Amino acid sequence: MRRYGQKMLFTLLVFLLLCGLAACADKPKSNTDFNKLAELTAELDFAPKYVQTFANGFQFTSAEVVEYEDVEILVLGYKEPQSGEEISCYMQSKSNAPAVLPPDAQEQQSGDVLLTFYTQKYKFVPVDYELTAADEAAVEDGSMVVSVGTSEVEEQLSSNVIWQADGVYYHLTGMDLSLSADNLLEMAAEMAAN
Repeated sequence: MRRYGQKMLFTLLVFLLLCGLAACADKPKSNTDFNKLAELTAELDFAPKYVQTFANGFQFTSAEVVEYEDVEILVLGYKEPQSGEEISCYMQSKSNAPAVLPPDAQEQQSGDVLLTFYTQKYKFVPVDYELTAADEAAVEDGSMVVSVGTSEVEEQLSSNVIWQADGVYYHLTGMDLSLSADNLLEMAAEMAAN
């Protein structure tokens, strides 16, 4: 059940970010000015590392602090101005790593930090959607996460890098990105080195 709980947390956070809703969060605090980010993070129980602009052009667009199951989570949004692609970085003081990593997971050492890249298939479905036997098998073996609440069936691939540094757990992620594993690992290394 723990594996599903962590996947559900990630699915919930992706949903909140994609929809711009924080209905289940307790008094979310948000900010779109990078110069005020220190004020937003001052009351957190952890000291996150972050960047304003990545070397590949992704730029800070937003920050939000949400609380989920008594854990404060800092969510930073970034956008590449030319392509319009968006990524997010979730930061918290408790582990947000999946219990079992998919077989495509790749590890890379960056200084003292171990970065782990993996992809995860998501299937967003309407409330009345009935899971097929293939869906159920994919959920059971961890190769797919199903999220309920869309108007039509949609499949997406999330690309992720997770790492831990100085008691903070990081999760850099985006859906249907054109970025390679190496690109995302470079971005994570850049943030970890900051």
